[in-house]
Amino acid sequence: MEKERFQKIRAFLPRLILILCVIQPLLDIAGYWQTTLGIGNSVTMALRMALLGGSVLLGFLLSDRKRYYIILAGVLAVLTALHALACMQAEGGYAEPVTDIVNLVRIYFLPMMTLCFITFLKQNDRVFPAVCKGMVINVVVIALVQLLSTVTGTDPHTYSVDSTGILGWFLWTNSQSAILAMLTPITICWALRRWEDKLLPVALLTAISEATLFVLAPRLAYGSLVAAGIGSAVCLILADRKRWKQALAITLVTLAFLAAYPFSATHNRLDNNDSRAQQTIQQLQELNIQLPSETELPTDEMGQVIADAAPGIVLDEVTAEKLETFYRSQDIIWNMVQRFGRDKVFKAYNYTLDPSILSNTRTMKIKFCELLMQESGTLSHLFGLNLEQMRVQRLDFEGKPVEDNYDVENDFHGVYFLTGIVGLILMIAFLLYFGVRALWRVVRRPKVYFTLAMASIAMAYGLGVLHAYFTASVLRRNNASVYLAMVLAGLWYLSRRELADKPAQPEQE
Repeated sequence: MEKERFQKIRAFLPRLILILCVIQPLLDIAGYWQTTLGIGNSVTMALRMALLGGSVLLGFLLSDRKRYYIILAGVLAVLTALHALACMQAEGGYAEPVTDIVNLVRIYFLPMMTLCFITFLKQNDRVFPAVCKGMVINVVVIALVQLLSTVTGTDPHTYSVDSTGILGWFLWTNSQSAILAMLTPITICWALRRWEDKLLPVALLTAISEATLFVLAPRLAYGSLVAAGIGSAVCLILADRKRWKQALAITLVTLAFLAAYPFSATHNRLDNNDSRAQQTIQQLQELNIQLPSETELPTDEMGQVIADAAPGIVLDEVTAEKLETFYRSQDIIWNMVQRFGRDKVFKAYNYTLDPSILSNTRTMKIKFCELLMQESGTLSHLFGLNLEQMRVQRLDFEGKPVEDNYDVENDFHGVYFLTGIVGLILMIAFLLYFGVRALWRVVRRPKVYFTLAMASIAMAYGLGVLHAYFTASVLRRNNASVYLAMVLAGLWYLSRRELADKPAQPEQE
């Protein structure tokens, strides 16, 4: 009776998932304009939460293994309770608990949506082609938005400080880089599966998807462009050597973007960074700061420099004042000094004078949270800090009140500081499970499991995890984690055991 009751829903699932996929960039665009016009993003956030709740409910109702939903809910509930207990023991108690819990839900979004997509894929074999088609549509939508925003002069630029990169009507640079990095190999391989004997549509979709990354500006985006293009060509040759012409077309398009690197937004961005670094170096030379050399640092009985050697450095007052002046000139660093004290910050940075380190906002936020964690108890180490502890009220140099947000810009660091070592271990294990499972099946039965579809999803998985490691806004931004959830579910679907028992069939579109 239950199967008959949900039969219509199962039949409609491919269309439903296609709509869910295609609506993602539209929500991002709406969020951008709400923020730009000062309306706020509460509407789009509520809609995303509604989609999450609806997906979980539908997945639970359709699933024939509801215990997995119950187990996941239990694990997340226990983690939340222990995290809340750790926050209660912090100085000042549990500040802004609703904001903190909402932030946790954003992290939980990935495993919850992955479980839902796995359920949907199990219910109807047409769901997977619908997901791939939706991702291709999204690439075209994003490319059109980048073009329209440039033509109309409304592009906010990827890096507004120096007006480099074309971001389009989207808010989060790192999220957009991760999204496009995951979508590009899927788009290229979708074209290869859709047009097995044609060059033009394959080359065109390759060019469109890679162009969105080319104009974006982050180095990881440019690297993803190259990896997706060359990776797709290699996988095509491995799967079918007779299609070498299509592989050559993809390679030539990718090489064209490589040749155009001097004109890329990435190249311009790095040039601007070099100019700012030179200014900092000149300032450092003017101060003429001399610190003790490494030979003056304390050593152990074996003559090895002690790992925690920096506290052994004794600065004379003149050098200390010069170092303080230099750190004060780096506003983001000096804000930390006001919070933790000069000695702790100097020690955290190991008294470095390296401009590339001192001017790095990501490093600064990690150092801040490390100092914050040092002040916290065992429970915080295990289950994380309150997001509000990373927001500090201070007075600027003119005496005006400002708030600094030290929430870190690396996803894995962020998961650690917000959910503790326990949450980080669970997240890493969760991500590795799908990759290792798929790799094991491909190695054991390459003729069954190594397909263009598997290759594209595997490349998307690798690029998504790479972005999560080096940047932010993947595991903790739902607009990006929803794509990663689709990718993880796709890995599961394409590596399921029952494929080995089925006769070889052409890949569906």
